[in-house]
Amino acid sequence: MPAIDHGAAQPSLRQGERDSSSLTRLIGREADLTAIEALLGLPDLRLLTLTGPPGIGKTRLAMALASRAKDRGNDRVWFVRLASVSEPALVLPSIGRAIGVDIDGDASIPDELTRRLAGSPSLLVLDNFEQLLPAATDVLELLTRCPDATVLVTSRAALALRCERE
Repeated sequence: MPAIDHGAAQPSLRQGERDSSSLTRLIGREADLTAIEALLGLPDLRLLTLTGPPGIGKTRLAMALASRAKDRGNDRVWFVRLASVSEPALVLPSIGRAIGVDIDGDASIPDELTRRLAGSPSLLVLDNFEQLLPAATDVLELLTRCPDATVLVTSRAALALRCERE
């Protein structure tokens, strides 16, 4: 089973491994995890954003959700860390690197992402999106092109897209 990818700057997690943010148990969040999993299971929900101030555990909760999805057999789950990305134009290339898309000379990043994400349910977790809000339209385009993809975003602010559930 492929690893959860944490973006280009982070090592991948292999089955059963945890990174330093999950060295402790996720205490008191079981109800949150269950509620978010139920939302992500709704057929008409494709974009869910976990919002709140820094330090409340959005990333930790999203990582737990991604790990649970992997543990339940979904091998098309990618965790993309965006904290170090400062330019909205770099969001799609960051997603591409995280999911292993190779861009050749003639292919566009959206086309390659569409090819990679097409055909099977996928979950993209985009972490720390708050400094990249102008790239929300890129996320919307990706969702439009990839009807089997679902995106979970962590951010201090909502993406302000009509299809978003916060």
